[in-house]
Amino acid sequence: MKYFQLLISISFLSLYTTLHADEMKQSHAILDRVNNNAAATQSSINKLAEETDAKVTEYRKLIQKTESINRYNQQLQSLIKSQTDEIASLQLQSAELQNTHRDIIPLMDSMVEGLALFLELDIPFLPIERSRRIRELNAMMSRADVTISEKYRRILEAYMIEVDYGNTIEAYEQTLELDGKSLNVEMLRVGRVALIYKTRNNQSMGFWDSSSKQWQALSSEYFSFVQKGLKIARKQTAPDLLTIPVKLTGGSL
Repeated sequence: MKYFQLLISISFLSLYTTLHADEMKQSHAILDRVNNNAAATQSSINKLAEETDAKVTEYRKLIQKTESINRYNQQLQSLIKSQTDEIASLQLQSAELQNTHRDIIPLMDSMVEGLALFLELDIPFLPIERSRRIRELNAMMSRADVTISEKYRRILEAYMIEVDYGNTIEAYEQTLELDGKSLNVEMLRVGRVALIYKTRNNQSMGFWDSSSKQWQALSSEYFSFVQKGLKIARKQTAPDLLTIPVKLTGGSL
């Protein structure tokens, strides 16, 4: 009887062990599936995280690029506005310049005419040189390849040359027509106060009489003064006081 009970107990134990082993196998199988699923899930999570990080990085790059494009567009707008303002300013300056040209060209013509008239009324020194300067100015005024500013500069330069004549002393040679004869003479110009000639053989001297617009003979008493003036003008001697013939209007020397 005891043997039979022991056999039954062993049988139950064997059955229990078998059942428990099956449960353990099932539990392990379930655990393996759970682990596999968890691993797959984690892999999916990791993949999604990587994709998310990539998307976030791409998004940030797009944001930075957008900000750069916006700043660039702002700079372009500022540049376009500046260029638009500059164009408007240039157009205004062009219109003003056209008005200035319209006004200044007649003025420059008048300046050249006035200079030519002044030469006719002035004492007749350096007639060839000064007349040539007037001709060149008149020719220049009709040239399209010379700018307005250059024309104006040349006219002012001519005026300054004429102004300087009044403050200088000069000696030069010239051919004069006197009493129907052509004489090669030495000329002495003292500012615009006196213009005196002396023949090279020292036989005659004369001065320009502005009141009569003629050459007048000069007595020999002025010879030493004229000779001294010529040397001073040629820088052959030191500057000094000169006695020169000056005829007052309606009077004498």
